[in-house]
Amino acid sequence: MARRSLMAVLVAMAPIAFAERIEPPLEMLHDSANLLMAGTATEINVAASRVVFERKALLSGNSVFVTQDDIEVLVPPNALEKVVIGKDYVFGYTLFHEDPRHPGRLIGKRQGATLLVAPGLEPALFADTPALRHLIEMGVDEKAHESRALLALLLPALAGSDQIMQNLAANELAMNAKLRNQLGGREREAITQFVRNSAASTLGRTALLEAAALHPASFGAGWAMDTAAQLLATAPTAGFTDQTSDRETLMRTALLLFDQTATVTLPAATLQRWLRSDSQALVEPALRLVVRQGPADARKAIEQAAVDRATPQQTRIFLRGYLRRMSEVDPAHKVG
Repeated sequence: MARRSLMAVLVAMAPIAFAERIEPPLEMLHDSANLLMAGTATEINVAASRVVFERKALLSGNSVFVTQDDIEVLVPPNALEKVVIGKDYVFGYTLFHEDPRHPGRLIGKRQGATLLVAPGLEPALFADTPALRHLIEMGVDEKAHESRALLALLLPALAGSDQIMQNLAANELAMNAKLRNQLGGREREAITQFVRNSAASTLGRTALLEAAALHPASFGAGWAMDTAAQLLATAPTAGFTDQTSDRETLMRTALLLFDQTATVTLPAATLQRWLRSDSQALVEPALRLVVRQGPADARKAIEQAAVDRATPQQTRIFLRGYLRRMSEVDPAHKVG
């Protein structure tokens, strides 16, 4: 294939209008600003966090932006370590980002082709399988994208062992409004079991837990908040690192669901567990809930956590600072 300068192509094209929004993953893969490609991994540059793919087929997107047979893509480090030379992949990427000087328009990325990262596409790098290809084909047609035929494909992906496919299916179910409005009893039960399965994709579980709490008419009433409460009552409160950020996201989402409703409360014992977490991102919503749900007993609960030797040191420092700020607001409650 003849090689063309990407810059020449960009200059020849009119600016692309772009409205920033969160799309269901299948819709994003087919977005006109993105490219969806099947290719074989041929080279990995760990230092530059890049992978070179030999192009097999353009599945979606404008072919004018595919200027060569070898496509070098910037890949997040956590995905880079899983790429296998010689393996076939389907990957979604973009060459553009929003122009900060002209909101609503796209310009070329200085770093070139960059793997898509979005809900359900974390990142958009999949093993090239018949199941994935079928899902992609369904995503092209708007009617098929909203049909029970797509539901019939998403449920096996949700129940499968491939966590990347689980995450794609879960976010599609969570974000595709017309699809979730067609859920029946069988689909609701499958989704409930998935969210409660600790071995399933953590990001996928998070997406469906939040969606089920926000849309009980579609997903079924009650079970999402019950599941969130059970998670918060039993999950470990410590051990959070950069490598466990997905688990932290799930726990934070569970806490925020209770923070956003006044009709359901968490037991005090459950909340007080999270005052002793080693993640400030989890201690903060737990603090708000402790104060809101039991204002008369909040200070005592926080003080107990702040002096408890089982509480991580950084969390104790954070809690003592919070208590000082409480004293400044209400001088009757001074910290010794």
